[in-house]
Amino acid sequence: MKLLSKIVMLFCILFSFISLAQIGKVFPLLNGKSLDGNVVSLPVKLTEKNTIVCIIYSQKTEKALSTWMQPLANTFLVKNPLDPEPYDVNLYFVVLLSGIKDLASDAIEARFKKALGRDYYKNIIIYQGSIKPYTSELEFGKKDEPYFCVIEKNGNISYSTVGLYTAEKLQEIENAIAK
Repeated sequence: MKLLSKIVMLFCILFSFISLAQIGKVFPLLNGKSLDGNVVSLPVKLTEKNTIVCIIYSQKTEKALSTWMQPLANTFLVKNPLDPEPYDVNLYFVVLLSGIKDLASDAIEARFKKALGRDYYKNIIIYQGSIKPYTSELEFGKKDEPYFCVIEKNGNISYSTVGLYTAEKLQEIENAIAK
């Protein structure tokens, strides 16, 4: 039992280092097309807002991503008249497509459009091309997990996390934005 506890603790420590790997780095330039047809470049230039980016590059990610969609939308996109200080951030969900998935981009785009309301089309970006520069530079490991970065106004990553939604992770994202 002690061995199992040590293994779990070691995994948690290793996992936290993986999440910290990108902090302080400049987010690499990424150009994609939003579901509403506009070209979007990340990190967002000429803005006074922080940016939250969720990156997925596998269909297996959908289940984990679905745990995040509503909490992120409710926290950062839906304007609540009772909230005296709503967040003023950019929020993007980026789908990286390459290889054979590139050929299915129209079907993937149609699936997102069917699942989401028109108000959120501008927040979904489809990137087509080589994903290796992003997975390598951002040090992504498992492709079946969603990756999240908070990008400061200067383009630097101030926070990153990976995996299923938890209230603690959302709070850490909020804390990173409040800095």
